[in-house]
Amino acid sequence: MSGIDLENPPAVLLTTSGRKVRLVGNTGEGDYPYIISLEDGKCPILLYSNRDGSVTVSTSSLKETVFTLRTAPVKKTGWINIYRYSKSGICIHDTKDEAIEHSVNMDHVKDTIQITWEE
Repeated sequence: MSGIDLENPPAVLLTTSGRKVRLVGNTGEGDYPYIISLEDGKCPILLYSNRDGSVTVSTSSLKETVFTLRTAPVKKTGWINIYRYSKSGICIHDTKDEAIEHSVNMDHVKDTIQITWEE
């Protein structure tokens, strides 16, 4: 299972190899009701997928190819306070001002820094 649900699709879909995919629609029939468009050069390829993003393709050599869709990582940023004497958890804030405003003890704050991560 890929961890996605095409009933509620993410904004950007990729194959496991990183190729861009677009959800076209849902036929509502069979085990593979979702129609996806594999963006492959000038001519997109339409394929069928099940709800969790598993796709089975028959190729011209009659070999079956299986790949799974995944969500593209989204880069996020936030601000945290670095404390000199604190062992408590860190809260991520949307802005530097908000992080400073919500500091537990400003006397112990060594710095307020911006962090970036992917989800």
